[in-house]
Amino acid sequence: MAVPKERLLAVDAALIPPLSICRLAGEINETLLAEEPDGFRFDQTHIPHITLLQQFIRASCLPDATRALDQSIGGFRAMALEIRRSERISTTAHLVVEPNADLRRLHESVVEALAPWAETAGGEEAFLTDGDERPRAADVQWVTHFREQSSSRHFQPHITLGVGAAPVLQEAVSFTADRMALCHLGRYCTCRGIFWEGRLRGF
Repeated sequence: MAVPKERLLAVDAALIPPLSICRLAGEINETLLAEEPDGFRFDQTHIPHITLLQQFIRASCLPDATRALDQSIGGFRAMALEIRRSERISTTAHLVVEPNADLRRLHESVVEALAPWAETAGGEEAFLTDGDERPRAADVQWVTHFREQSSSRHFQPHITLGVGAAPVLQEAVSFTADRMALCHLGRYCTCRGIFWEGRLRGF
């Protein structure tokens, strides 16, 4: 993705779940859209994900930041994860990912790795916009305050499903995730584009 070097970007360092979980999220997303058509639809430019960190970063810093991110995940193996429940936070429904010790360590490693490039003055222009899909004020605030309000002891890993009521899960879902990405955020803090990808292949 080519962007002006001094532009601020709203980014998400995220785990991308496997195809089985993306399909589950997509099915729920379609159901939610039938009730709330003003939401978003999962597709190639709206990617299901588990956020590890959101922040603003200068486009010119992406090469250094992604190198640091790549190094920060070097000691991590593929993550064995589990979803046991869903919930609604404000207007959006989520699958709640159990925050096991390995996931928490990965989160902390990513937060530390990208700290040198964190910016606090981002606005709507830092997000990827497409037609009427402009970021909400809540999206800007979420990214602005992620480090102090949603990281470390406040870390609550989840997969956002769409706008509407959370579905009832009939049973727990286990999966393994090994794909990491640094994504460009859009409306509802969706992952709209990918700046960098990596794999958890540690020993």
